[in-house]
Amino acid sequence: MARRSNRRVETVFGKEIVVNEQYYLNNRSLPTVDSEYEYTPEMIAALARSKDDIHYFAETFFTIINGNRQRECIKLREYQNRTLKSMQDNNRLLMLWGRQSGKTTLMTIYALWLANFHPDQLIIILAHKEKMAKEIFSRIKLAYSELPNWVKVSVDNEWNDLSAKFANGSRILTSPTSANAIRGQSASCIILDEFAFVEDSIARDFWTAVTPTLIMAPDAKMFVSSTPNGTDNVFYELYSRSEQGKNNFKTEKVIWSDIPGRDAKWKKNVIETELNGDVDRFEQEYECRFLGSSNSAFPIRIFEQLKQDIKEPIQTLYEGNLNIWELPQSNRVYTMGVDVAEGLGKDASVIQIFDITDLTKIEQVAMYYSNLIDPTDFTTIVSDIARMYGNPILSVERNNTGVDVCNRLYYDHNYPHFVNYGTAKSSSKNFRPGIISTNNVKAPAVVNMKTWLCNNWALKIHDRRFSEELAHFMKKSNNVWQAERGHHDDIIMATVWALNVLHRNLVEDCFIVEQYNAQRMPLKVYNKFQYEIDKNFKSENMHKDIEGYRVPPMLFSKTRFNLHMGGPFDEDLLDASREELELMGWQELSF
Repeated sequence: MARRSNRRVETVFGKEIVVNEQYYLNNRSLPTVDSEYEYTPEMIAALARSKDDIHYFAETFFTIINGNRQRECIKLREYQNRTLKSMQDNNRLLMLWGRQSGKTTLMTIYALWLANFHPDQLIIILAHKEKMAKEIFSRIKLAYSELPNWVKVSVDNEWNDLSAKFANGSRILTSPTSANAIRGQSASCIILDEFAFVEDSIARDFWTAVTPTLIMAPDAKMFVSSTPNGTDNVFYELYSRSEQGKNNFKTEKVIWSDIPGRDAKWKKNVIETELNGDVDRFEQEYECRFLGSSNSAFPIRIFEQLKQDIKEPIQTLYEGNLNIWELPQSNRVYTMGVDVAEGLGKDASVIQIFDITDLTKIEQVAMYYSNLIDPTDFTTIVSDIARMYGNPILSVERNNTGVDVCNRLYYDHNYPHFVNYGTAKSSSKNFRPGIISTNNVKAPAVVNMKTWLCNNWALKIHDRRFSEELAHFMKKSNNVWQAERGHHDDIIMATVWALNVLHRNLVEDCFIVEQYNAQRMPLKVYNKFQYEIDKNFKSENMHKDIEGYRVPPMLFSKTRFNLHMGGPFDEDLLDASREELELMGWQELSF
């Protein structure tokens, strides 16, 4: 490769020295190993101190462009000095940094310092996209070019968009994050940039591939940096486990207020002009709060409100699985949503009941939750609890194990106020009772719940488990809503189905709507049917068998008999035994 010599006199630290340089690629910023300098004692001392003191190196030789578009040596701020010290002192470091805080500058300083003053180092810098990897490396090359030539270790025949090799045997590589990026490499230092934004499957494959390397080389350094991007990613898992003392990573956190000159006025301006008023986005990107998922539409202030609404139930039934905050009242309007599970100890079967009499204050009145209940037994419990609350509008997701529950409630229990949605009409031979939850049905239903919760501030939920699930309920690609990996959404979905009857596509089928607001959301609804709370119902009638499940008592109701049989009710039947009633053609109702 052609080289050009340049012999001249320079002034360094106030003294003139003779310089005889040769350049790689004829670039005056890339001196080769053949370059010669007449080193003074001051220069030698500066190099020795730079090798031991990264802070001195940065503030003496690392240049930036200031606000006046002039070059000057960087003046490290407190949080930058603190983080550089942590990078020197720790082999495993997680850097949770807000936006516009100089994170890339700090990574550039460290990578350049390590390669320049420490021989035989392999530094691998990985970014979430190839474009970003190239951009980071261009910053490193620019910073190298701005160093005085006499400070630089010489380039050794490798200087391109993604790598550079130096005469002391050190090398810097950059690449998009992937398992192959580090395979076969014995890295001295791995720097991961914006790791929370790496696609989850790629991040997990990478972590699986890099773990043996970290185990075999405990002295190798790994720095993982990112702004928050929700909780469904490896970065969040690493950071949360570190805070719990469950891994060997140390942490450094930098938020907007750590940076001099940023005050309440600056914060307000960023929110209004750059983030279109999105306070929650500011809290995530600048205050470094992990807000559930980055794809979630549920802001942090909702969780604060939900926390205030948590309270103990006034009564519990079914071995503590049914919590009651408000006993049934005949002058109220209720809605009931059900999510069905297999009862194998994983997902839970959930019943949510809300009082929707006042749509400015939709209140949770009862919730049943069990991950052990068999679907057949659960059907009976759904029917009994519904009867307890006057047989309200009932929405049950039909998918998977919900099929059997829907069929039993509709055909065997003859439930009178059953919501059928996403299916053929009841007159069709293809009719299937319940809610068939396709993405086109589920997504609008979730958005409907979000509107009542976040926009209308109307939803009061007393069970703490709702907010715990909500924190991990996210919107993924293609408008798919579901729980994050390792979490559940059973309570969320029971809530979604309970409130779905207030959606504009269903509300007039389910209720008499007295008034709408400007957004065509109902303000006041009444039941289309008239019911009265079962006065025969008493909580002590919730008997249990030896396995813990309810054995329903035989209760006969005049209203229910008239509803199903028609005609007047013979009072003499009240004195008849069960066997006598069956001989007369009566059948016990399935509630």
